[in-house]
Amino acid sequence: GAVILLALLATGLWLWVRTPAGAETMRDEGERACAVVGYEDQEIVYHSRKNDRMEIALSFDDGPHPRYTPEILSILAEYGVRATFFMVGENVGYYPDAATAVLEAGHEIGNHTFSHHRLRRMSAGEIREEILACEDAISSVAEYRPRFVRPPEGCMNDGLKQAAAELDYRIVLWDVDTLDWAHTPPATIARHILDEVEAGDI
Repeated sequence: GAVILLALLATGLWLWVRTPAGAETMRDEGERACAVVGYEDQEIVYHSRKNDRMEIALSFDDGPHPRYTPEILSILAEYGVRATFFMVGENVGYYPDAATAVLEAGHEIGNHTFSHHRLRRMSAGEIREEILACEDAISSVAEYRPRFVRPPEGCMNDGLKQAAAELDYRIVLWDVDTLDWAHTPPATIARHILDEVEAGDI
């Protein structure tokens, strides 16, 4: 984590948290598990928009975790960087202190569904329940309601768009895949990011 963050800071890019009022849209260009094609609705799905402000968005998925979340928070605090943590509802229930620590440190929490199942084969109603269950888990440990939802592994369908619209969520994907899910060595991840990242990326 420190290697990646140091590499990003060395590029001169600032990292920031996207907020509902100022968030740009983001595009998933990775081939991790689900190729996201045809979801260009800028009212629902965020895609990256290049800018000249030398800013990118940093996000972390699948937490909170009792070991890794504090480590990440420590590194971010050292460099004065904020990020968005897309949390799984089940994990919030297991590690509530790690979840509240994220908010106390000034970061943003996003909805990463309750059980982290792929949403592609779920109906809009089933997806809605996943989102709401995660929302309930987060609100049970903090007076906080996420405004962003990220589908596990970037898997999308029209049901997710419908559920997100009904619940007033915006879907957030990513533009640069760190490939950490493939157990990629940190130095390789850092090099990949430096080669690919541009202002406006997530």
